[in-house]
Amino acid sequence: MSTEPPLSQNSRDCGGRLPARPTRFVIAFGIVIFAAVVLSAIGFWNFRPAKSPPQVDLSQANADIAALIQKSREQVINSPGNAAAWGRLGMELFAHEWETEAAFCFEQAAELNGSEPKWPYLHALTVMSGDREKAAILLRQAIGSRTDFGVARNRLGELLLESNALKEAEAELVIAHRSHPDALRPLLALARVAWLGGRPDEAKRWAQDAAAKDPSLRSVHELLAMICQATGDRAAADREMKIAESLPDRPLEWDDPIAADVLSRRRDTRWKSMQAEELLASGDYSRGIRLLQQILTLDKGEPKVFSILGRALTEVGDLQSAMIVLTDAATLHPDSADIHFQKGSTLFLRGEFNAARESFENAIRLKPDFALALFNLANTMEQLGDSENALAAYRRSVAAQPSLVPGYTGAAKILVSRGEKSAAGELLQSALIVSPGNSTVADMMRELSETEATPQETEKKSD
Repeated sequence: MSTEPPLSQNSRDCGGRLPARPTRFVIAFGIVIFAAVVLSAIGFWNFRPAKSPPQVDLSQANADIAALIQKSREQVINSPGNAAAWGRLGMELFAHEWETEAAFCFEQAAELNGSEPKWPYLHALTVMSGDREKAAILLRQAIGSRTDFGVARNRLGELLLESNALKEAEAELVIAHRSHPDALRPLLALARVAWLGGRPDEAKRWAQDAAAKDPSLRSVHELLAMICQATGDRAAADREMKIAESLPDRPLEWDDPIAADVLSRRRDTRWKSMQAEELLASGDYSRGIRLLQQILTLDKGEPKVFSILGRALTEVGDLQSAMIVLTDAATLHPDSADIHFQKGSTLFLRGEFNAARESFENAIRLKPDFALALFNLANTMEQLGDSENALAAYRRSVAAQPSLVPGYTGAAKILVSRGEKSAAGELLQSALIVSPGNSTVADMMRELSETEATPQETEKKSD
C-alpha cells in the first residue's frame, strides 16, 4: 500500500523536482529584502538628527534686532534641513557680532548644501581674526565649489602673504586679479608679494597700476616711495612721499558684495549712525540727515545721534530744525557735553551769544578739558565784549589741546589789542612749535616784528 501523501487537486507531478515558480519567487523576494537592507543601511549612515539653532541672549538688543533674529531662528526650527534658512540666520547673527553662533549656522548650511560657496566663505570670515589656519581651510573649501571666486582667492592670498607663503599667495592673487581686473586689493597685494620676493621692478609696476586705479590711497604711494628709494630713484621717492603725506590715512576697503550684504542687515543704532556719518562725509547730506531722523524715530537713547543730526542741520543752514533737535536732546541727555557743545555752536550762528555762552559753559562743566568748547566760549566772550574772560578761555583751550593753533592766534590778537606785544609774540612762538610754517602765525609774527614795543611794555621791562 502506498504511503505517499495524496496530492491536492491543484498539484501535478513534477517528476521529483521542486516546482519552478516558487523557486523564482524566493529568489526575487530575497533580492528585494537585500535591497531594503542596503537602502536602510545607507539611510542609517546618512541620517543626521535635526540640530537646533543656537541660543542668543537678546535681552540687551533693541526690538528690531530681537525680532529679526527670532524670526530667522523660527524659520530654522520649522525647516531644519533648509540650508538657506541656516545661512540667513548666520548672516543676521554675524551682522550683529554674534560670530561664534554665526559660525555654527554657516557650518550647518554648508553641510546641508555643499555646493554653495557662500557658506564656507562666510564661516571663514567669522573665524579669520582668531583662527587663520581654519579660515584658510574654509576659504579653500569655498574656492573648491567655485574656482572663479575672486574675493575668496584675494582673502586667501592676503592670509598667505601675512604668513610669508609668497609663492602660494601670488598664485591666489593672480587668479583673483584675473577674475576681477578692476579690484584694487589684488594689485596692491601683488606689489607687496613682488617686493618681498626681491623683484622691485615688478613690484613697482603692480603698485603703479594700483595708484592709477585709486590715486587717493595713501598706502599705495607709501609703498611706491619705499620701492623708489630702494631702487635709487630718490626724486621719485620724495615725490611719492609728498603725495602720501597729503592724503588721509584711510583703510583699504574690500570690494565684497557678500560681506556688504551681511553688513546691510545691521539694525543697531550705532551702526546706522556710522552709515549716516559716512554719507555726510561724502557730501550726501540729504540721505545722511534722513537716516539720522529715521534712527531717532525708533531710538532716542544715543546722544551722539542727536549731536550728529544737529551739526548736519546746522551745516546745511537749517538752524531752526537744528535747534529743535538739540533742545530736545539737551532735555533727554542733560549730561552729554557733546550735545551742549553743538547747541552752543548753533546758537552762536543764530547770534544768540548769551545762550551760546551758557551752552558752552555747560559742556565745559561736564568735560573740563573740552578744547573746542573752550575755544568757542572764548569766541563768544569776544562777541559779548568780555576780552578778559575770552583771553582766559583761549589760554585754557591751548592748554587742553596744544595743537589748537587758532587758540594761540585768538589770544595773541587780544594781547596785541591791549598793547602786550611781547606776550603775544611768546604765544605765537609756541604756535610755530606745534605748527611750523603756519602762514597765519608767520604773518602775525612779521606784523609784530615791524612794530616797536609800546610805552607800557617798555615801562614794565624797566621795572
